[in-house]
Amino acid sequence: MGKLWGMLVVAMASVLAWWAWHPPLVTTDIQVVSFSIPNVTPLNVGKWRVVTRRMVWKKAVESMRTQLLTLDAPFTLIRKKEPIKLHAFDDARLFTTKKKANLAKAKWEKLHIDASVVDTSSANESPVYRVELGRYYLSAYAKDTQQQLNKAGMPYRYQKRQVMIPSYRFSFAVMFKSEAEILWRQLQNMGIADPVMMQAVKFNELYSDVANKSAKRSNK
Repeated sequence: MGKLWGMLVVAMASVLAWWAWHPPLVTTDIQVVSFSIPNVTPLNVGKWRVVTRRMVWKKAVESMRTQLLTLDAPFTLIRKKEPIKLHAFDDARLFTTKKKANLAKAKWEKLHIDASVVDTSSANESPVYRVELGRYYLSAYAKDTQQQLNKAGMPYRYQKRQVMIPSYRFSFAVMFKSEAEILWRQLQNMGIADPVMMQAVKFNELYSDVANKSAKRSNK
């Protein structure tokens, strides 16, 4: 028995001696995984602008200006000619005399439809009169008028076309995005519909020329 234990001790000593001279291999190399990150600029970097919706009637412009004066934020009126969709309604007939046109006008007005007589004749030609039943730049108003005309039951002509007319917007000073968001919410709370937030770079692409002209006019 003693001899067996002696042999085991010798064997264990031999194994330990071998490990001491031949340690297990351990790799310490770390594989580096690399990938490219696209150069994307976050949208909240840089300066921003708040711009009100497009308006075509000066009464609406003056009404909004009065509202905006209650804000502690400087603004500029931008005037720019641009294509606007026009919805035109007319009596389907053309009249050779103003008297006949006025009779037709009166008939439309009895049906609670606004009408006006327009002389469309040119020089050296027989007179031609038209009865206009409305000109609209907003589709919602045009739809209401079309419903009225359909109820009236009289023939009319409808035409949709694009015309170049002055449009108006109010723009506010350049600011950080967080400031622009606060101003945007203030405009919404005031009942000013559809204000737009855009980066200053985009604003300059669209309005820089007309904005500079407006600023010069206001400083005179």
